[in-house]
Amino acid sequence: MATEGATATRARPIGARPLDRLTESDAEALGDEARDLAILARAGVPIARGWVVALDADGVDVAAFLAERAGEPLGKDGSATTCVKLRPWVRRTALAPRARPRFPATEDILDPSLLAERVPVLLAEVRASRAGPGVVRLRAIHCDAGPSGAATSIDAADGDPAKVSVWSSGARPYRFDRKTMRTLEEGGGDLPLRTLERIADLVDRAHLALGRPVEIDWVLAAGRPVIARVRTVQRAWRFTENSWRVVELLWHDEGPIAPLSVDGLDKALREEEDAVDEPRVRRLFARAYRRVDPGRGRRGERRQSFAQAAARVARVVADVTTPISAARGFTRTLDDRLRSFDRDDLARMDEADLAKAVRERQHVVVEAYELLDRGRQATAAVLGAIEAALGAVPRDCVHGLATIRRTRARRRIDERLQRAYEDLGDLPTEVDPVPAGQRRFFADLRRELADKRPLGLDLRPLAYGASDAALVEGMRAVRDGRAERAEREQRGAIRRLMATARARPLGRGRAALARTLTLVIERLAIAKGEVAEGLADANLRLREVALEVGRRLVERGVLDEDDDALYLYVSEIQDALSGEPGAYTARVRLRREEDARWRSFEPPTRLPPRHRVDE
Repeated sequence: MATEGATATRARPIGARPLDRLTESDAEALGDEARDLAILARAGVPIARGWVVALDADGVDVAAFLAERAGEPLGKDGSATTCVKLRPWVRRTALAPRARPRFPATEDILDPSLLAERVPVLLAEVRASRAGPGVVRLRAIHCDAGPSGAATSIDAADGDPAKVSVWSSGARPYRFDRKTMRTLEEGGGDLPLRTLERIADLVDRAHLALGRPVEIDWVLAAGRPVIARVRTVQRAWRFTENSWRVVELLWHDEGPIAPLSVDGLDKALREEEDAVDEPRVRRLFARAYRRVDPGRGRRGERRQSFAQAAARVARVVADVTTPISAARGFTRTLDDRLRSFDRDDLARMDEADLAKAVRERQHVVVEAYELLDRGRQATAAVLGAIEAALGAVPRDCVHGLATIRRTRARRRIDERLQRAYEDLGDLPTEVDPVPAGQRRFFADLRRELADKRPLGLDLRPLAYGASDAALVEGMRAVRDGRAERAEREQRGAIRRLMATARARPLGRGRAALARTLTLVIERLAIAKGEVAEGLADANLRLREVALEVGRRLVERGVLDEDDDALYLYVSEIQDALSGEPGAYTARVRLRREEDARWRSFEPPTRLPPRHRVDE
């Protein structure tokens, strides 16, 4: 398109930004895609050469500027642009992801002399078709003439995270196995298979860098695939044979959960009819998902007669005393069990005793998981009784009523972390080590909270006193206020239910039933909070023995890092300790990569089966 050695001298139009050198600060003006492209570029993912141009820029200047840039080499071989693709840039954010202003037809300019004619016209058409400057911009992409298309880092049809889809414009998609890049299904178009595989690898790298599934538009630059556009995938998830639901014993989403914790959840939530080789809980999107049998799950109920509702309330109140008593029994005996663990000298144990120590500590964790699940079931029974007395419970109230309530000791810990955050004024960006002026502050706080860790199902979080990074993470979590927000939602849901009971012409008797059940909800929330506290302490002991396992396996060359043992299941730990050959390092590497791949993903609450069955 331009003679070799052409030099660009024209000044950049006001507001024009280079597509491959955007920064995260550009997101305020350009939307979330600018931040995503900046993250990808920083991670070394190739981005197309090009420009984002404001619509109020002078069309003649923009056309001349783009024509000069078309002469710059795209590749190391000095090959120049043979095409300028003009595409819309729509400012999308998480708050308004579906904004779709009208936009004229896009164009591929193969002759630089046509830019002077088409760019001003295109800018004028866009300005005439939308309201207000700044929402839509022009994206000019310098690339090779010829094929372009899109790709998704999951299956484009059913969302299967084990597959990658790649297609040229207007052609059927190719599907590749994400781990091996083996072709699973051939598509259309005449691109070489090697190029398609490189595009599949490109979109997979983008997914890994951003921590969530993405769809990209790709072009070729000097024969190499590069990203011209990136956006979050919006898909219906239908890739499993069974129905699965994310495990929510404490919070909706804790983020990635270690395989060793998923192993314990599977043991805790298994049912008698489950086959030995059929998991009840499996790791999907690096989270724990529970298999849901057809016909199971809570459904809304209609209001019953007062006599029926009163009888049901009486049964539920009697039934709920059992899980509450079990929770109290667990917490009453827990300290003695933990002290017996603390007396063990793990470093002197042989492999058989160490494997036994893993099982013993996991048994306590599994017991806590079971109690939390019994609390979940009891809460569902109470919700059914509330609906029998009052009618349907609003969905937003259901989540609030099912939350846990922190113990007084946990509130004091969170308040201490909150005060520490306020004293600091802002969290340090560097924690290895922290700034010199804050080291004594952190050392004192670490001693104060030496044996306490965050609440959660995952065993990976360290005690606050273990490192400055763990302490900063704890302050960040308290600042975000998830636990406080959940308790506030519970109080609001209870007030809303009581207001409904009093406002409707239901009679004082039904209001009394509602008050009884809300008191039961509060007792359950307190019991679950006490079990969650015990789970945190038990997880610290399981983590300790798992790290000792990891240390020994590192010495043997079986694992690379001590904490790699957290990414193994108990059966794998036993096999590794006994000398059973296996690709343990490769398994750990893939599972750690899954954590990174899904770290920023908001997981779906439920995964329906590939072929829906009547439930």
